[in-house]
Amino acid sequence: MMPPVLDAEELQSENKPEAVVALLCKYDYPTKDGESWDCTVTDQMQDQQRPKIDIRVTGHHEENRHTWYHVEMNLAIQGTRSLKWKVARRLVHLRLELHDCVKNNLGQNYSKCFASTPFAHKGGLRGTTARLNAWCASLASCMNQFACSPKLVMLVLNFLEVPEPPSVMGMAKCMGSSAADKIWNAAGTIRDKAKQKYEQTKLQTAQAATTQAISFAGDNPKLSKAASSVAFGAAQDNPSAVGAAGSAGFSLLKQNPKAALSIAKQAVTKC
Repeated sequence: MMPPVLDAEELQSENKPEAVVALLCKYDYPTKDGESWDCTVTDQMQDQQRPKIDIRVTGHHEENRHTWYHVEMNLAIQGTRSLKWKVARRLVHLRLELHDCVKNNLGQNYSKCFASTPFAHKGGLRGTTARLNAWCASLASCMNQFACSPKLVMLVLNFLEVPEPPSVMGMAKCMGSSAADKIWNAAGTIRDKAKQKYEQTKLQTAQAATTQAISFAGDNPKLSKAASSVAFGAAQDNPSAVGAAGSAGFSLLKQNPKAALSIAKQAVTKC
């Protein structure tokens, strides 16, 4: 349950600008180097786009004659992903490895950020949990407003043992699934439109054929009447054959109305 302890060489390595940038970029902190933020990005970021951390001290327990304080974190990344985790720290850890580090890095600005939330007294007196919780809330506010250096944010996250962010592969799968859904929906729309177009064309063809047949009947009433009589008689004698002939005739009428009408004239003439 002891916090990670870095030797001098490891601490110097983690304080390098490239190490700071590499860590913070994973959590969407817009940093140019270990000492400054990318103001062109931070100024344009909307509230829900800023990484936000919530740090709370919620209680404590006794173990091996030491008091361990429960520190719970919630880090929101780009407003859509979040990390929740907790650690246990003794008061000495919080003072030497967190409080003193924050105070040294902020310098004169420390009193501005923590004026109303002083750190807990030594000895674990009554009210220590509440004082630690208030102090951590001010620390989180300082980080969320980019009021401290990127290097300090990295040190705080390391002390709190921040877990790895949600995997990029998992995000890619979600994005891929979303893209696939969009493609499928688009294909469905195309299929629906093609079906509607086919039905519309079939209806227009039938209407055109009907119009031509009515026109022919109007121009040739005797011929049409004779053809109707022949067709009615054939239907009574052989209904199945007439049904097949009717289907073939309608197909021919759709494809070549003039040829169909010519055949009808010849059939009536023969009769």
